[in-house]
Amino acid sequence: MNKSLMIVSILALFVLGGLTIGVTQRWLVSAQSQKNTDVPNPRLKPYLQVDEKARAVNGPDDEGAIRDLADAVLQFFTENKVPSVFVGPYKERLVRSEISYRSGQKVGIPEKNIVRVFDELAQALNAPEYARTDEEEVRETRLAISPITPHLIVPQYLDAEERSSTGLPYTVTSTMSPLEAVFVTRFLIMQKEINESSQITPDERAEIKIRINKLAEAEFHLTPQERGEVRTALIKQILHPEKTQLSAEELAQQVQQQRDQPKYRASVYLVAGSSSSRYNKMQDLFRRAYTMKPSDAIALTNRSLELLGIEK
Repeated sequence: MNKSLMIVSILALFVLGGLTIGVTQRWLVSAQSQKNTDVPNPRLKPYLQVDEKARAVNGPDDEGAIRDLADAVLQFFTENKVPSVFVGPYKERLVRSEISYRSGQKVGIPEKNIVRVFDELAQALNAPEYARTDEEEVRETRLAISPITPHLIVPQYLDAEERSSTGLPYTVTSTMSPLEAVFVTRFLIMQKEINESSQITPDERAEIKIRINKLAEAEFHLTPQERGEVRTALIKQILHPEKTQLSAEELAQQVQQQRDQPKYRASVYLVAGSSSSRYNKMQDLFRRAYTMKPSDAIALTNRSLELLGIEK
């Protein structure tokens, strides 16, 4: 086996990206809307396969179904292109941890553990600040994926009074099963590589949230989708400072003006055009990951699992 395949095999769980099943927040919304249609989005298939296996698990004693779920999660990342001899040890580790969690012998994995993994990977790969994450982004990621994997990331529906600030009718628990934690970690790493909207710093995310919340104070009555469009536009402005910069209020006004023009909602300010410098730097970062020594790759993967809370 050549060195390149060796490294892909070892780092498939966490470090490497570039998989063809990569997704962005934009098509996730489309995928959710097609979940119950007769002709689902083909990009939704890997998620449906994972959710099907999660639904089949019937308690902690159902080891066979838990193994099938672990297979589905690992296949989501590797597309069956990694020899089982390399995936096997990680699968056994995940299965043991999942059984311990489901039997009550182990507590759930908190969202902050995913942040710890990102901090470790960022330091090891000398990554920029916008390659890191925080607990709020982890929560937003879980909320985004939950509608298409509801048996792995279980939504908890809220009444009108309990509805969260996100405007969503559901929330998720603050802890995860081991397999959910690995799934979310790998998904978020994929986003850091391929989705420009995920390539902002925690401080920038916090500032955008403040600007979005001020819109309500200014009596802008936006739907959750419209708030998302303004947020995306603000992110694009950070990534492309050379382009026209508009205030959150100006962006909200433009979104409101387009309510009666659904065919033209993707206006110019929402389209980035050429790749940002951050996107190009993240591509370089993931290419550098391929050059790691196998021994370093093994150590980093094991350390990531340890930080996540998945014991050997």
